[in-house]
Amino acid sequence: MEKKIKYSDVKLRIFNVVIQPTEKQCKENYIALIEKIFEKAKKYETSSKQFTKIHSLNKTEKIYSGSLVNFSVLDTDRPWYNEEKNELQQMEVDPNLNPNGKFWDFYFYPEYHRIGIPARRGVSFAQVKNYLIQAFKEAADALGFEDVVVNVVTSAECIESIFKLEKIDKLSIEVTYSNNDNFEAFDKAIEDEMREENVGCLKVHVESPKRGSIFLKKRSYIGSLLRFSKNNGKAKANGHIDGRPFKINTDNYPKVVKMKNVGEDNLFRKVKEAIESVL
Repeated sequence: MEKKIKYSDVKLRIFNVVIQPTEKQCKENYIALIEKIFEKAKKYETSSKQFTKIHSLNKTEKIYSGSLVNFSVLDTDRPWYNEEKNELQQMEVDPNLNPNGKFWDFYFYPEYHRIGIPARRGVSFAQVKNYLIQAFKEAADALGFEDVVVNVVTSAECIESIFKLEKIDKLSIEVTYSNNDNFEAFDKAIEDEMREENVGCLKVHVESPKRGSIFLKKRSYIGSLLRFSKNNGKAKANGHIDGRPFKINTDNYPKVVKMKNVGEDNLFRKVKEAIESVL
């Protein structure tokens, strides 16, 4: 009997990985990075006593798919409480056994240096980001790259909410140059400047006068940088809504791409389309 394929809707969150310097940004080097991470298979602490490492890696149709494994590490040097005997006692635990293990799937598209993480119960995107930053950084060092930056792809609604703040007191923006992303014409001028002047990372911090506000316009240098940060950086804004203080950190508002009717027969195509939709 032919196996019936099950279809479901899947939400995907996306990270942008950018190698520095810019002349090292090519598909082959992004492949080298992910393969170096798998080769090292090192665990990194991604939260208090929580660790994450790469578990598997497979190449299928232009996409590298695999899984991360997340687990807890117990402090076996401290005594354990025996509730039945109402006493503390030492326990011998196999150091290779770690509790609370769970697998997290990932999909890496080297051509566009994006990683997609499906949202499902138990996935900690904060821990995923912490792992990616540490793992890619160490792989870049091993390969002799100057640096690698991992950014959360931010929701357009979050960027728009900063523009809509009725009063902006402080605004910090950090953007990373990438040589194969798509931009609007005005933003492209800034991207071209960064490339021509060999700027890998640009950080801007602006503050309003004590009794004023930053007048943020979409078609301006600062406004363009903010839009640019959606796929290639991050931003923090301190402002006011209805007279009340309000803070926005774009790292806390990742873009979620909804993939409809995903099954075994179309998974990689759906992921590819989802990643291409944020370019």
